[in-house]
Amino acid sequence: MSQGVVLRRARRRPRASLMVPLLSLAILVLGWSVLWAVARWQAAAAIDGFIAAEAAHGRSWSCPDRTVDGYPFRIEVACRGVGFAGTVDSSPGEGHLAGLTARAWLYEPSAVYMLLDGPMTLTTADHHADFTLGWDRLGAKLRGVFGGRPRAELVGEGFTLARPDGTGGAARRVELRAGPAPGAAAADADAVEIGLSGLAAPGLDAVTGEAAALDGHLAGTVTHAMGDLPDLGPATVERWRAAGGRLDVADATMTKGPLSLGASGALGLDALHRLDGRLDARFGGFEPIMKRYGISLGAVQVGGLLANLLGGKPSPAPRAGVVSLPVVFADGTVLIGPFKTGLRLPPLY
Repeated sequence: MSQGVVLRRARRRPRASLMVPLLSLAILVLGWSVLWAVARWQAAAAIDGFIAAEAAHGRSWSCPDRTVDGYPFRIEVACRGVGFAGTVDSSPGEGHLAGLTARAWLYEPSAVYMLLDGPMTLTTADHHADFTLGWDRLGAKLRGVFGGRPRAELVGEGFTLARPDGTGGAARRVELRAGPAPGAAAADADAVEIGLSGLAAPGLDAVTGEAAALDGHLAGTVTHAMGDLPDLGPATVERWRAAGGRLDVADATMTKGPLSLGASGALGLDALHRLDGRLDARFGGFEPIMKRYGISLGAVQVGGLLANLLGGKPSPAPRAGVVSLPVVFADGTVLIGPFKTGLRLPPLY
């Protein structure tokens, strides 16, 4: 019997060119997972650190339902039923927020995006600061979180404010932006921009006699702004005032039905915590309101004409129906042009 020859096919080995990318991919996934786990731990530690720091100032924050997720590309912290307990305006108080979600992408960790769920409520022992604030959508963005002085932006729609005494208001849209002022002389100056659309406030309607909603915009710079908030309420404002803090208004505009107002100037607080400063204002449609306070626009116009005739600096011709007058807040009173009104400024705190 002849012996047959058996040929065996050689076993193919994976090519090195295929193994290298697979191994590299596995190392990349493992490394990214470790990086995400470290970032997740740091986010949780930052929340615990904030709660501990606030407790040192007598304020208690709670988040009974907290999750940290978002793998693989972001860190997402969600908190349901945020609770607060502490002193608000010298009175013990408790607050509640339905929930919030904060997100940060691993490739941009210094930018944090937040979504807040309403309503927000605050109840104090003396009931002076009680309110319930609701909204349809509310989001915030913080940039430069680890840079010492971040830039913040908040945008919300569909606001409603209710207080136990029946007062309150509503706004269609609110925008707030704040951050270090570029090129400012003071290192602690912050640029501030506030926008309001569709603001309805019964108290303001009673003062102006106009029921239309208000639209407004303010752009300016706050000097001696406080980066941290170790206290809530008047204590923080008083530190700002004592440091010489001012609000430099570059431009402020307001429209409410036929009424229009534009202003620029500087404002602060005096030693008795009353508004202090001057605004160069432009009034449109305010004749009936000014008459209520004993101000005659005809006398103002005649005074301006006499000043020009006597060699004063000519002022630009105002637009039809618009009167330009300085508004001065001093010693608890309000002066519009050369006229002292009967308005008295109470202390703000």
